[in-house]
Amino acid sequence: MVIPLSKCIARPGSLDGSPNPLVDHLLAVARGMGDPSSNLEEEKLNFLAGLLHDAGKARISWQKFIKGEEKESPWHSPLGSALFFFSSRVLMEKWQKEGEARQRLQWISCSLAIDIASHHGALKDLTENPPWFGNIAKDTFEEIDLDGLMVLVKQYLPEFCCERSDFDSYWSNYQKTWEIWKNNASRYLRARIGRSNSKYDEACKINVRTNTSRLISADRFDAAKIRENHFETSLAEEALDYFSRYCDLRAREVAKHGVPSHMVETRQNIQEGVYSSWLSNCDRKFFSNILPTGYGKTLSALRVALGSCAKGKTSRIVYVAPYLSILSQASKEISMATGMEVMSHHHLSILQEQEIDDAWYLAMESWQSPVVATTYNQFFRAIFPYKAQQSLRLKALRNCFVIIDEPQIIDWGVWQTFLYQLSAVAAELNTKVLFTTATMPPLNSHLDVIPLAPRIEPGPNRYKVTVLQGGHSEDIVAQMAMEKLRQKGSVAVIMNTIKDAALVYKIVKSKYNEDGSIFFLSGAMTSVHKAERIKEIRETLTGNKKVMVISTQLLEAGVDLSFKCVFRAIPITPSIIQAFGRANRHAEGDMAEVYVFPFLREGEQETRQWVYRNRISREETDRCLSSHTSWKEDESEGIVLDYYKGLITRNPSTGGLEKIVRAAMGEWSALSGIEPFGGDNYKIDVFVPFGEDLLDEKALQILSHFSPKGLAYLYDLYLNRSWMASLDFLERKRFISLLGFFTVPVSLELASEMADSSGAIIPRITKSDLYSREAGLALLEPGDFSLCCF
Repeated sequence: MVIPLSKCIARPGSLDGSPNPLVDHLLAVARGMGDPSSNLEEEKLNFLAGLLHDAGKARISWQKFIKGEEKESPWHSPLGSALFFFSSRVLMEKWQKEGEARQRLQWISCSLAIDIASHHGALKDLTENPPWFGNIAKDTFEEIDLDGLMVLVKQYLPEFCCERSDFDSYWSNYQKTWEIWKNNASRYLRARIGRSNSKYDEACKINVRTNTSRLISADRFDAAKIRENHFETSLAEEALDYFSRYCDLRAREVAKHGVPSHMVETRQNIQEGVYSSWLSNCDRKFFSNILPTGYGKTLSALRVALGSCAKGKTSRIVYVAPYLSILSQASKEISMATGMEVMSHHHLSILQEQEIDDAWYLAMESWQSPVVATTYNQFFRAIFPYKAQQSLRLKALRNCFVIIDEPQIIDWGVWQTFLYQLSAVAAELNTKVLFTTATMPPLNSHLDVIPLAPRIEPGPNRYKVTVLQGGHSEDIVAQMAMEKLRQKGSVAVIMNTIKDAALVYKIVKSKYNEDGSIFFLSGAMTSVHKAERIKEIRETLTGNKKVMVISTQLLEAGVDLSFKCVFRAIPITPSIIQAFGRANRHAEGDMAEVYVFPFLREGEQETRQWVYRNRISREETDRCLSSHTSWKEDESEGIVLDYYKGLITRNPSTGGLEKIVRAAMGEWSALSGIEPFGGDNYKIDVFVPFGEDLLDEKALQILSHFSPKGLAYLYDLYLNRSWMASLDFLERKRFISLLGFFTVPVSLELASEMADSSGAIIPRITKSDLYSREAGLALLEPGDFSLCCF
């Protein structure tokens, strides 16, 4: 007994009561995948993959599940994969291709079969066993209207001619057929890579998962009613005009706050020079914007990206932030500079093993927005996807301008692998990339990068650096900082972990009883809280009052604050230089003092390795600091070059390149899930109902639009799946962005202790008083919750 294909549904009915026929969904995805009328066999295979990707939903047990008659969802992806492979075999026999042309089509068929089997989970490797192996038996197909499916395929691909008996014969021999095709695919790939001028370049081309992205995009766009959303040239021109006015206004404002006129003029000239250089090279793919900290790198990069969209060279901007902790701040700055809403996307509590297909989450995962701000982790997932769904972002990277801010943060061990794959993505998808930093790591010799930044005439040194010897506990750091606060009036202390910063902060708060304001800043605060705290610090600094800020790396990037003295716990060399950008940033005063020191928690435990995990990078930093114990700003560039020279000598960062070839040969797991920081701890976004009074007028209007009763009811709306489903695509994006104002990323362990167990993707904190206005979640005592996650 089967349910006729024409009676099957793809998902429950829409809110208006209209059904969602399975055939309609299959055809929508097929048309998004390929053209059945094309003369190219590859296009027909793509169409076929889309047509059969969800064919397993036609089985009786799955139809009962979707109608609420059964509790557990049976497998459907493996069935679609097996049916596609059978159908592609029928077509291959009709096409009568020979030699490498046949091997290539067999490789495409095997790859598409893997994509179908993986399209709700982790991407599988090309192995001796087919991707559905062990998940289905022959009698499973007795639940499906195979005759109806064959009629559907033949309707669009007339050369598809077979009977039910042909499928029975195929199933009895599928293992042998798969092995033959898999081996032929391997021969094709080996020959293709072997005859290329560069095996790594060719392997990277193979590794750009455009077919995976086409399948996932067509499937999710139809299921979640996502629509394309990018820059039209007219909108980009308006944003570019808005940007120009913003820069003029900002220049006047900083001048009022004591920034010397020569510094304002220098920044304006630099921005003009960068943009002019880009105009002369706007058809190139890769650019660099290498400038000292404090000279407007991010704004000049943003102007180039807007110009590219305004001229129709690209149609989307993706800004990649170095730290999750500054993503919200960077998004706000970009929004203020462009007048555009910025889609901010990071982990959103999704572990690699999870597969979330809620419409609200897919809206964010798709990157369908004119301007997107994301993290390195999520950008790496776009080009090295672990899950099939992460390939959604490749669609958004087509005709896109990517700003990679502070690329030196990327772990040296994966740097060359990243560059090779990024180059292939840019070539395949017409993606343009701009690296913007003060400390650019060495690039591939084959990567043709156009430098945009003009040469800066040497000016007065803004800071002098002293490297302190011996281990420094939190007590010693606090004492040094308080003494300098008395002498200098403004001090920044930058620690490597949230707990380290919290320990120093608590000592200073307990012992410093003189005039002055002590602030704490870290990623353990909501985005709206961080923005308000930065605003408070800026206003206090402007008022010439004594100020100390104790922070994590959050202070190093994207935060326009300037201090007369900076203390930095030793990280790695590029991060040290980045921290100097907070010392006399605008050259507004006398030369600032910067102290770099080795930190030992409680005088015993080094914590740097928890953040900066590459051992060689740490050792080369220590070597540089042992030979350069004191220097001024104009010597910083030489120290960075010395650091990279040592790094290249000891580790050329090419060890991962063979993984590129292995992935191209079918072992995708060699590359999938590669991390920008050599491995990272996954975190959970926890909703904290704090900060409604900190919202600006625009954000308050959005909150009032969705939740007239205020912040207390916002989370209830999030839990209301029917309400969420009723929102159109753009409204969903706005709601998700609003919700992100009130979330804090914490470790899985901490989330399990402090958040509710509702099972929601973003859980809610159980006790609001755990979150403090002073420092967010950073000051929780070990007796309350473990701080090791920070």
